[in-house]
Amino acid sequence: MTKTVKLALIALVIGVVNAVMFKLFELVATNGTNWLWNDLFHSDTNRWLVIPLAVGLGILFSAVIRGFGEKRWVKPKTDLMAEEGEQPHTLEAMGVILAIGAASLLAGASLGPEMPLTGASMALGAWVTYRLKKKELGQLLILVSFGALMVSFFGSLLVGLLPLLVIYKKTKKLPGMAVLMVTIASLAAYGVIQLIDHANPGYGTIPAVPAEHFQDYVAAAVVGLLAAGVAFLLKGGIQRFAGLTKRLDGKVHWLVSAGVFGLVLGIIYLLGGSTVEFSGSIGTHLLVQNAPTYGLWTLLGLVVAKLFATVWSMASGYRGGMVFPSVYMGVALGLFLGTAISALAGSGAMIGGVAGVFGAITGSPVVAFLFIASLLPLKLLGVAVAAILGAAVGERLVGNFLPKPQPAK
Repeated sequence: MTKTVKLALIALVIGVVNAVMFKLFELVATNGTNWLWNDLFHSDTNRWLVIPLAVGLGILFSAVIRGFGEKRWVKPKTDLMAEEGEQPHTLEAMGVILAIGAASLLAGASLGPEMPLTGASMALGAWVTYRLKKKELGQLLILVSFGALMVSFFGSLLVGLLPLLVIYKKTKKLPGMAVLMVTIASLAAYGVIQLIDHANPGYGTIPAVPAEHFQDYVAAAVVGLLAAGVAFLLKGGIQRFAGLTKRLDGKVHWLVSAGVFGLVLGIIYLLGGSTVEFSGSIGTHLLVQNAPTYGLWTLLGLVVAKLFATVWSMASGYRGGMVFPSVYMGVALGLFLGTAISALAGSGAMIGGVAGVFGAITGSPVVAFLFIASLLPLKLLGVAVAAILGAAVGERLVGNFLPKPQPAK
């Protein structure tokens, strides 16, 4: 067997494993959370129950973390594309990452599953490298695995370009072997996702109607610009509150700090309502369905509630990512501005809102576009470009006129 064929087969297996891992984790995170909170304890009908549930499950989550020898408080990671250090290279480490991530989401974190899945996916690439005893392939295999996960998560081959962008940014070239392995892993992951659930590939979408008008382009750019302020508050709030939660976690008994972390989250959920709970994947669609019944200030309140829930979840040591919480905030902001200014109403406003927040959590307009385009029908890609441009301008303005948030000491 030639080296090329061997590496191609390895890429194929990595793609399949990532797709299966994603679907299993999604089953636990989405169905498990709904069963635990709504079917078992009926917090969807008895709303006051979200507070004792959040407290109890928050304590249980801390107990799970301690059982694995980990710390509850960790420095929040707000950039999905940030550089990673050395990756764990054991299957046991992968299991721990997934178990803690699942426990966090079941405990009610207002976060998505992409961060624990990303950690496990990269650990898979590192494990394959370790088994092959080919250190020179380590970074490539990790990126191949990451790309396959992103294809699985978004249900789109477009995000399979991310590993190639990273490679090109670092080396200013694209080796043929890298292109081959990334392509095979992405296709394998996409094929498995389609076979498992063709009707619902990936974790979710932006609920935008694919009937574009000129005003959608304008609305996307304007709302994208304004949404950069929400992104600033999101990242700045996480940094600020992380200092507070770190001190609390270090000064009081872990049962007390875990209870406080859950209590605050439960109060936000009680005040904000059921759509702001959890990752936002389901909540976003419920938000759009119920939007005609919401008033202007209710929509703004939902933006604020989701913002605080996500900030608190990240700052207080829950494990998860900000992709679909950001989608929720962006859609809610778009609905608010569309209600306030009728000329901005429509799909463009929602896409612009998402683009503004995504630009901050990815740190790159190109990456943000790939993410957003993966969540939209092809007809709306032009609107997505307008949204990204507006978001980029807004981020620059925010950076120039507002001081960068500093973590509390």
